[in-house]
Amino acid sequence: MATRVAPKIVPKGTPLSVADPTQLSVLSYNCLAPIYVRPLDARTGTVQAFAAFPWAEPAEEVLDWEVRWPRILREIKAAQADVICLQEVQFEPVGDDAVSKAFRLPMWLDSLLGDGYSAHFAGQSGLRQIAERNERVLGTAAPVGNAVLYRNDRLEGCSLVDREGISATSSGNGGKKAKKDAVKDTTTRVGVCVQGRAGSALEHKLGPTAVFSVHLDATSEEQRVKQLGKCLAHARAMGSRQVVVAGDFNSELWKGSCVEAFLDHRGQAAAATAAAAAVAASGAPPSLGGEPGYTLREEEEEEEEEEEEEEAAPPREEDLVRECASALRLTSDESNGMSDDAPSSSSSSSSSSSAASASATASPPRPTTEQMADWMALREEAFDASRKYRVELCRAPTGATRAAYDHGQHQGPCRSWRLDHVLYSTTAVVGGAGSAPPEDGEKQQAHTPDSFSSAVTTASDEGLVCTQVWAGLEEDPASASAGLPNRTCPSDHLPVACSFACSLVPPLTAAATEALVLQWRELQSRFAEEAAALAERQQAEETALRLSEPPPAAAPTSANEGLDAGAVASAAGAVDDDSSDKGGVESTQKKKKKKAAAKARPSEATVSLLGQHRRQRQALSARHDAERVAAAEAFVVSDTERDAAERLGLFDLSPPTP
Repeated sequence: MATRVAPKIVPKGTPLSVADPTQLSVLSYNCLAPIYVRPLDARTGTVQAFAAFPWAEPAEEVLDWEVRWPRILREIKAAQADVICLQEVQFEPVGDDAVSKAFRLPMWLDSLLGDGYSAHFAGQSGLRQIAERNERVLGTAAPVGNAVLYRNDRLEGCSLVDREGISATSSGNGGKKAKKDAVKDTTTRVGVCVQGRAGSALEHKLGPTAVFSVHLDATSEEQRVKQLGKCLAHARAMGSRQVVVAGDFNSELWKGSCVEAFLDHRGQAAAATAAAAAVAASGAPPSLGGEPGYTLREEEEEEEEEEEEEEAAPPREEDLVRECASALRLTSDESNGMSDDAPSSSSSSSSSSSAASASATASPPRPTTEQMADWMALREEAFDASRKYRVELCRAPTGATRAAYDHGQHQGPCRSWRLDHVLYSTTAVVGGAGSAPPEDGEKQQAHTPDSFSSAVTTASDEGLVCTQVWAGLEEDPASASAGLPNRTCPSDHLPVACSFACSLVPPLTAAATEALVLQWRELQSRFAEEAAALAERQQAEETALRLSEPPPAAAPTSANEGLDAGAVASAAGAVDDDSSDKGGVESTQKKKKKKAAAKARPSEATVSLLGQHRRQRQALSARHDAERVAAAEAFVVSDTERDAAERLGLFDLSPPTP
């Protein structure tokens, strides 16, 4: 029986890439944009409650941006992360060009670019829209959005599609237009596809991995589900199923929420076991529940196994009801000044109730039957996205990251929420471009489903394994009590950070690829032969019927054919005498043409036969479709096989369109 060992919990600020350079490290930080600190909202004439931070005093020591940004930068640099996902970055204009209104990363991040990081963020059109919104509502034309930075010495970009976006080395005037089948970056969702750089310790460890910095909607669970679904679509458009999504989710991801439905609970339980092996391989002492060096005693193994089963179990009815009520704010004061147009930040969190807090308060109003039906449909939408894009996500066990007065309250005590997360896929990626299909005339290798499957390495225990995470507010009770930001924490969110052991799945072998292509060609060849045989038989039947029927009456070849000479002369004379009668002659001609066309219509027997043939073709097409599905299930078993089939367009398997 495997011992469940959680990722190692390390103090916030611990350097991430020093202990094991073969691991991938990710840092996520909501910086709290200065424009969102106590601004006067033009819609209300007041400072919104979520932007007031009444506990953060004296303001010149806690909230002032010139005090905060150096602290934020020090924390980011100390992490030495391979990938940095930032939210609430306040962008700055490029020069004094008021016409182009181009924006760039703020200058306080320039030193990171000098340290060898590349940066990606949303296109200029999106930044301009946010700048206009902020000018209208907050009086300052400054865009706020997300950014992803990655270390050039360890990672390199490898996206298969062009995207609208900007790199730190570009001119800052708009970026490239996204292809139609790609998903564009937005100010709240930025993605980049990276892999281990040649010559680095990650070269043979990290395959193409889509990394996203997200800031999910502050009030709508439906929007949060759509945003995460677009991350998966974007990842597939960039050519990867290995995904890391980090950022401010505005959700605690408790069991029963719709965003939580993206998580693979079986993978969650298995991830702990995989982490044990990864930690052991690195030589670091394992830890459980944040206690370094602690391992389970044999008498506790059964209890831990039960906990894993609970983690893997679907949510209970009370979980679903609680999270639905929380998302609909049935448990909170709806007159707290929140609005859909409020900045998507800080205290406007969503599923902020936990089982403990729910049991400590009075029973909340239950959602209606219709509301629960909508909730379950939204959860199914999240399930469908994971299935459609073949990406299963786990949550790294980060802790609480946000401390503030409770919703609708104007005084303490502060409470904590776990709003910032790092999700990662349990799906491994192929370690190379794969083998190209064999050319016509090359030697083909026959195979059976059994022999073919044995030639492929599956990905059941490969991919990303979370090995360590930074501690949250649980390890900083002073900040949890005082609220964020404070003198030691420069933002209203703690940063979250993780390290991942990573490994590559060997690509499909040349022989296996050749066999897969042969199977597809044989199937297509048989389909073509059957379709040709059906067409030939139908043509023969139609010819035989046509020969057995009397020929239809010949249609007049001209408007005058069938009229006696006197009628023709009379019509001609009428035209000569009065040109106004021309329309009457033309009308007569049209009527005769319609009668001729009616006489030329096929017989009832011909119509019946043509209908029968159409149904035969439809039935053959449906049978071929069913056989393609059956063949795919028989011959495309593992993720590696399906990846190859999608890439080559075999068995009608292609990457899902966004």
